[in-house]
Amino acid sequence: MTPYVGVDLAGCNLTDDNLTSANIYGADLVGANLSGATLSGANLTGTNMSAVGLGKDGSNNPATLIGANMNGTNLTKRQRDQRQRD
Repeated sequence: MTPYVGVDLAGCNLTDDNLTSANIYGADLVGANLSGATLSGANLTGTNMSAVGLGKDGSNNPATLIGANMNGTNLTKRQRDQRQRD
């Protein structure tokens, strides 16, 4: 698979995408929708995944992250008032 080193995927809709074993390290996924996406075995080292939609609310299929390398990944949830300012 093509490496997506440092790519800007902020706000992208990646619903149900197959990103198995993808090299997405250092990417910006802030606010992206990964509901139902498969990231099994993906390299997400140093990726910014703040406020990423993972389908955890029950309305979508959950993302699959089995075996993904998430070393140094930012999983911080932004506060609602901060999103309104952005």
